[in-house]
Amino acid sequence: MSATIPIALDEVVSNNKICRGDLLIFVAFGGGLTSGAILVEW
Repeated sequence: MSATIPIALDEVVSNNKICRGDLLIFVAFGGGLTSGAILVEW
């Protein structure tokens, strides 16, 4: 996963921008045209 994803997640959690039951999608891109995504219910 991209290193910015946990930083962004900490930012929204610290500022109460997400609530229980919200759907979050994390998308990351890497070298060699690799990518990954995950959908999480908070």
